[in-house]
Amino acid sequence: VTLHHLLTHTAGLPCGSEWCPDSLAETALLGSLGNPQPPGGAYHYSNCGYEAAGDVVEAVTGRPLEHHLEQAVLGPLGMTQARGAIRSADRPHEVLGHRPPDVDRPWHRDIDQIPDLWFPSCTADGAVTATPEDLAVYARFLLHGNGEVLHPLDHERLGQPYVPAPGEGHYGYGLRITTEESGRSIGHSGG
Repeated sequence: VTLHHLLTHTAGLPCGSEWCPDSLAETALLGSLGNPQPPGGAYHYSNCGYEAAGDVVEAVTGRPLEHHLEQAVLGPLGMTQARGAIRSADRPHEVLGHRPPDVDRPWHRDIDQIPDLWFPSCTADGAVTATPEDLAVYARFLLHGNGEVLHPLDHERLGQPYVPAPGEGHYGYGLRITTEESGRSIGHSGG
C-alpha cells in the first residue's frame, strides 16, 4: 500500500468508521480482517485509509498529527482559530451538529433532527475544527494555493482526477472532481 493508494482510496481497505478516536486501533482491527480488494485496484472510499495516512505523518514527523497540522498547514495558511483535533476544551465554542433520529428510516423535512454524536478525536479522516472565516481562508487556498504550505506543482496535484469514483466522478487527493454542464467542480463534503 502506497501513500497514493491511501490518498485516492485505492488501498483496498474497508470504509472504516468516523466514530473511532484512535486511528491505530481501528487500522489494526480492520487490518486483521483482511483487505476487501488488493491495493491499486478500484476506488473504494476508506476513512481508515486516511487515518493510516495520518499515522504515516506522525511516524515521519515524530509529533502528533494535530501539532503538525497546526504548525505546518493551518498556521501558515492564516487559519488562526482552526484546530487540528476535536478537543474537549473547545466543545463550548463549537456548533452542535444534528442528524436524523432514525437510521433505519428515510428522513424527510417534517422529522426533527437530534444532536449528533460528539467525542474528542485526532484522526486524519476529519478531525479539524474551524470557524467560517477560517474555512474561507481554506477555500482560497484550494482555489489559488499557497507556496509556503504546498509547492505549486503539489497544489496542482490536489485536483487531478486520479481514479474513477462510480457515481461521484473522479477522486484526486482528498477531493472529488466532477464535470457537469456548468463546468468542473472540485470539493468534498464533510462534518
